[in-house]
Amino acid sequence: MEKATRTAVTITIRADVPLIIEMLRTSFPPYYNFSSEQRSIYFRNFIGHFFVVDPAYRTSLLFPDENDQRYTMQCEQLYFCIDDMADYYREDSHVDVDEAVRMFSPMFQMIRAHLKEPMVNLGLTKPEMIAVLGLCLLADGKEGASEESAEQCAAARQILYRELFEECKANAGEENVSVRLGTIIGLVPSVMKLSTKFVSKLSIAKLFGIMEFDPKIYNLFPDTI
Repeated sequence: MEKATRTAVTITIRADVPLIIEMLRTSFPPYYNFSSEQRSIYFRNFIGHFFVVDPAYRTSLLFPDENDQRYTMQCEQLYFCIDDMADYYREDSHVDVDEAVRMFSPMFQMIRAHLKEPMVNLGLTKPEMIAVLGLCLLADGKEGASEESAEQCAAARQILYRELFEECKANAGEENVSVRLGTIIGLVPSVMKLSTKFVSKLSIAKLFGIMEFDPKIYNLFPDTI
């Protein structure tokens, strides 16, 4: 493994986007059946959740110790240290390093505390992690979502809950399945709050010139300002 730079992570994210889209199409059938307009709405609402959950899950597997400050971003071969993020930003001439660290180091500490650590404690499996992503994707309340899309998502959520129940039962047994299921479903509100905060910080960083962004990546996210 090697220390990540923002430039290296940006390249990795650009390469990952088609894979994320393919994952949505194959793992969550309602998304595949949406119109292109509805797919765009759901994707832009989902992408922030993905960039919070997926790295947290990878980190929970690679660096499970609660005192370990290392954190992976989109690639299991790249990591940065949350308590030394200046090293992550230093090579990028388009970043105000001090301001970026002040803004994003606490953000990643929050993700570490509220997602990575619970994932470690649960021993979260990949199917369970994908279910969390699915519940975020299929959640209600997306601006611009059609009534038909919302109905399809509601039906798909029920199927996903049943599948998650079976996965939890396989991992925890009959006696503990309800506790495990409830704990995993309880991660969804945390993901949504953290991803909303994360995307908002990206918008603020761009607005105040703290860092420049690859337009193709920045435009994936909803505009929060």
